[in-house]
Amino acid sequence: AIIGGGLAVFLPQKSVERHRFWQVFSGAFLFALTVSHLLPELFAMVFGKHGYKPSGVDLHLVGIFILLGYFLQSIIETLTKGVEHGHLHTHDHDAHVSSPLLLTVSLFVHGLLDGAVLIHSHGGEHGNALLAGILIHKLPVAFVLMYQLSHALKSKTVAWVYFAFFAISSPIGLFIGESFFENGGLLYTISVYGFAMITGNFLNITTTIFVESNMGHKLFSKNRIALISGVLIALGLELLEVH
Repeated sequence: AIIGGGLAVFLPQKSVERHRFWQVFSGAFLFALTVSHLLPELFAMVFGKHGYKPSGVDLHLVGIFILLGYFLQSIIETLTKGVEHGHLHTHDHDAHVSSPLLLTVSLFVHGLLDGAVLIHSHGGEHGNALLAGILIHKLPVAFVLMYQLSHALKSKTVAWVYFAFFAISSPIGLFIGESFFENGGLLYTISVYGFAMITGNFLNITTTIFVESNMGHKLFSKNRIALISGVLIALGLELLEVH
């Protein structure tokens, strides 16, 4: 997060406007991991496979929580105006820009979910690829957030204070997730449903990036290269971990 924020402050304007390629790459990377990693891990939790203890959750409720996570993200993005999708608003007077406080709080919630999803690595057999996906996704989100804050707030110091609140969100999410996940009984069951909801959240973010990256419906473009590269690299890392 700090690296992404620093780049937003120190890169020249032309470089700032080219951030979209990295955002598309990160979305594709995370989408591939959501499908090939998060969903299998979720159902391993449900059925008590791959080192997970039996959860006792209702399989149909798991599907409902995936949907809840998907639509929760739709609510969050009405507050962030799509910052987590790479939407960069370059004018302070733009009507689509959220207030700095509302934007930061909304992305704090988003960061909590990013951190909480990493709990699975305690019971599963692998997790480094997912960690890489979260880190790659965090860079462009932090980049856009800091760019917005530095232009909306008069003081760079105040902007960094707001940004620090966002930066600590994922570690806090991981701590909260672990607190539930490491316990048995009801808390563990809640953590499985929570994992399902976060999976739905990730499906929303990543598929939205997919759709927005090809609005011109071109067969070959820079965004298409970013999509293919992100998916292939993510799957390659995942296969290396599995084997």
